[in-house]
Amino acid sequence: MLENLRTQGSAYGLKFGELGLLANTHKALLVSEYAKTVQKDKAYADAMLSAYFSEAKNIGLEKVIIEIAESVGITASEVNKAFSNPEFEAALESNLETGHKLNIRSVPTFIVNGQQMVVGAQSQDTFRNIFNTLASGGTNFM
Repeated sequence: MLENLRTQGSAYGLKFGELGLLANTHKALLVSEYAKTVQKDKAYADAMLSAYFSEAKNIGLEKVIIEIAESVGITASEVNKAFSNPEFEAALESNLETGHKLNIRSVPTFIVNGQQMVVGAQSQDTFRNIFNTLASGGTNFM
């Protein structure tokens, strides 16, 4: 899988580090829910993905989460509050329930316009095909 990511990513200038662990992302996701409330979710997600996939950091560690959050303007105090906020915990639970209802079994999974599920890392052409088909009113995506 990693070699496939490296091959596909190199065409777009993406570099993947040595992914030697599968991090527990629960706390990082809690902070992601907080980041949405302060319009820093995209920056946080980008920094988190880079830290994990390019730098091979353990994004399950609180100190790493804080470091990444601070790099996008979220303070350590905000991160610590997010860790214990029941509202963010409920949002994660809701996301999990939605995933179960939609029969999502792997990531990434994209649901395009509520009509087409795309599973796994896909080429730009795959998404262009789907978007073009939707734009023309069609439903035959592949």
